Amino acid sequence: MINTEPRAPSLACWLCRQTAEKAIKAALVLEKIRFPRTHDLNILLDMLPEDWAVKNEHKDLSELTDWIVSARYPGDWPEPTYEDAVGAESMARSVYDSVAAEFERRGILV
Repeated sequence: MINTEPRAPSLACWLCRQTAEKAIKAALVLEKIRFPRTHDLNILLDMLPEDWAVKNEHKDLSELTDWIVSARYPGDWPEPTYEDAVGAESMARSVYDSVAAEFERRGILV
């Protein structure tokens, strides 16, 4: 989506944010931690136990969190760029890979 024509950086940013959210929520489910209905990635991340590497690798996911609104709804923010999408993809991939590695360390295939 990032490298195809026509490019859709707005949708790519939103999907990257969704990927990170679902990965963190999967980790919370694994830990049997009830979480609030929120899309704020930092709130969710803070709920994970300290031994989750993703919690230490990503101290602030607000850049990804912001894409829940700004990438989907018109407003007073700039349109996401290709560079924004590349950055969002990198961050989301890192979150996902970290969570997946912890699942695999616990013997759960992802």
